[in-house]
Amino acid sequence: MIRRPPRSTHCISSAASDVYKRQSQWFYFATTNTVKDNVVVFNVLNCTKFVGLFRDGMRPVVFSELEFIDRKIGWVADTFNVTYVKNNVIKSSSVNEKGEVQPYYTLRFSYKFKHTGDRVYFAYCRPYTIKMHLALLERIKGQLLAGASYI
Repeated sequence: MIRRPPRSTHCISSAASDVYKRQSQWFYFATTNTVKDNVVVFNVLNCTKFVGLFRDGMRPVVFSELEFIDRKIGWVADTFNVTYVKNNVIKSSSVNEKGEVQPYYTLRFSYKFKHTGDRVYFAYCRPYTIKMHLALLERIKGQLLAGASYI
């Protein structure tokens, strides 16, 4: 008998594991058609790091389009009940230095939607774009040209 998870539970296979064979820790996804005050539990599967920052208090970040429009609030660590645990799936293609087969891990977290009809993005950490990086480099260049001895 197959048991379906409750309606408020979503399972997500880490997109990185399908795209980049060496990196399967990050994630970025969005939800739509949200319902205010609905609490949803997300499971991000196929994580490979046995030591995760989520075990030390890091939380996935969230960006709500309506929160940004209404209150100018960007990416925030607004998730709760964050756990990072080994699951029952074995990564057959990876063996550690002791010759043991490496398992996969699951990141589980909850989020309470603040608006109905919102689009909400979730990410491993606050996205850092090439535009942000180029702006940083321009700032550093300007400081160096202005004679700054250190930055």
